[in-house]
Formats: sequence, structure tokens, C-alpha cells
Amino acid sequence: MTCTEHLPNLKALVLDMKRIDLPSYFKHVWVPGVVPDEAAIENLPTRKTYFERVPKLEELRLATTLDADTRPFQRMAVCLNDICHPNLRILEICNLKIYGTWAFPETIEHLRLVDCQKHIFTPDCRPPLTLPNLKSLTIAQFHWIDLEQVLRFLQSNDGVLESLRLESCDRIRATDLALLASHAKATKNLKSLHLHGMGMYTLSDETLLFVIRNMPQLQELHVPNTAVTGSLIKKIVLLADGREGDFPRIKLLNLKGCGDVSFEAVEWGRARGLKIINR
Repeated sequence: MTCTEHLPNLKALVLDMKRIDLPSYFKHVWVPGVVPDEAAIENLPTRKTYFERVPKLEELRLATTLDADTRPFQRMAVCLNDICHPNLRILEICNLKIYGTWAFPETIEHLRLVDCQKHIFTPDCRPPLTLPNLKSLTIAQFHWIDLEQVLRFLQSNDGVLESLRLESCDRIRATDLALLASHAKATKNLKSLHLHGMGMYTLSDETLLFVIRNMPQLQELHVPNTAVTGSLIKKIVLLADGREGDFPRIKLLNLKGCGDVSFEAVEWGRARGLKIINR
């Protein structure tokens, strides 16, 4: 397959790659071969025309297979400007080094970013991201991103978001979660929330209840290995049955690894219809 080929009916592309040599830069079939690996974005004003080769592309999943001895600088690099097709609905990037402009097309509905490193020349995610159609967002093992940067993904979301997963991101801490409450407009229809990682070990009942109070449609809450207690179960059930605002009626509660949740509390919650994962 050469860069001169057109793929007019290609809608989905899934690639699981393995680094061959060092350094490695991945370029898609639609990127002309004459383009340098680390071409400056401002020097390529026609970059958007690349996507004319794949006009119907909606789903793109890219990953690399990492060996146990793979070092950080050995990861395959990919330019965001070369993969952010203007029609993309689903984008997944795993185990890659990313560079280029930190932006995504407004059409994105499902975005999954897992264990990616930032190229030294790639700026932090500071400007607001315009993602009004975002339904699910997963950010996992991103050790260089904090909650303030994550919330930039939600600034233009008017309640479309249904799933939010923040997993093993060392700079996202339980003490910062109150910031989620300031984005109640984006999370008002959230149905599934996953919070996991070293920064969540100190997550308390009070902080969690404050956060989910602004998520009236929440059905699944995953907070494994945190400091929540058995009292959380009782409060979730009683507040949902009461008349205190629009507190969510949670159906599934993941408390695996939560040492302060007793067997009696779990059984009490299950007897009232709450599905609880505790092992």
C-alpha cells in the first residue's frame, strides 16, 4: 500500500504495531512519503488535504506492543496532526509517544488514551478542547496529565458524556476531585464513573458523595482500592431513596480492595438491590 493510494470506503482502521528500529516514527498511508518524520506543523499548511485519501474514516485505533525491557525513549512516535481525521468518531491511542498539536476533531464521540508519553516538543494540554460530541473518555496511565488538564476535554460538553474513566494517572489525586463538581453541566448525564490509581488511595466518603451529587444519572461507580467505608453504601442507598435533590440511584458499586468496607455493610447494600463488587 503506498501513500498515493485512495481508500474511499475505509471507515475503520485498527493497528497493533511493533517497533522495528530506533527511533521509530509511524506515518499513515495518507501521509506523503516526502514528509519528514518530525515535520514542523506550521511548515505544512496542506496537512489537512492528506485525509482526502480516506474521506470516510470514522474509527482509528493505534497501539504498539511493548516488550518488558522497552525503554521510554524507544516507543514509536506518532503525530497527532496526522491521525486526527476531521470525521473521526472513535479514536484510541495506546503505548505510543505523541507529538504535534494537542487537539482532536469535534466529531470525536469516544476517546481512549492509554499509557502514552509526550514528546519533548509537544506542549501540555492547556488550551480548551472543543469536543461537544464526546460520549466516553478514558485516560489511563498518563503520568504527566493532571485533573485540570483532563477537564479541558469537557469544557464544551453539554451533557453528552456518559462514561468517564481516570485510571492510574499519578498526577490526578483524590483531593482534586472537587473540580469535577464545577463541570456539572458536562457530567449531568454521566452513567459510569471509574476512579482508580495511587492518587485515589485517600478518596473518602465525603469527597466522593460531593462529586457524584452532581451526576443524577450515574448508574455505575467504580472506586477500588480507596479509603471509602461501609457508610458509603448506606448513604448511597438512603440518599437515593430520599427526597434530597437528584441524588443518583446507583446500581453497581465497585469497592474491590477497599479495606474499610465491612462484610456486613456489603450484605446490607445487596439486600436492598445494590450490586456490589468487593473481591
